[in-house]
Amino acid sequence: MRDGRVRGARGAVGNHRSNVNAGYTQLSVRTERRDDRVVVRVSGDLDHDSAPAVQAALEPDTANGIRQFDLDLSGVTFIDSGALQVFIAAHRALQELGGGLHVVAASPVVARILDLTRLGEMFGG
Repeated sequence: MRDGRVRGARGAVGNHRSNVNAGYTQLSVRTERRDDRVVVRVSGDLDHDSAPAVQAALEPDTANGIRQFDLDLSGVTFIDSGALQVFIAAHRALQELGGGLHVVAASPVVARILDLTRLGEMFGG
């Protein structure tokens, strides 16, 4: 602590705002098809700017029977409401097609947010 500010993982917290990209971790999205489902592995910072990359990975492929998605969020270092909105919309769209979106692994940061928002129940957590 210096100058009355507490340093957090994303920069200074307190009276002064940090640079937008201070502490930012590049997003990585990888997909792997497993039978009738797709595993989507996400790592890095997941916010409203990077969420569209995850949204694209969660598109159902009805022609090939893909309606089930497993999210591995164990490598996510930051998550905001923009990402949660993407997950909720994808889950609802997949449910309408008889599928679903399930969080199969979560970093401590994500697990805490899912618990606080009670979205863990929606995503099978």
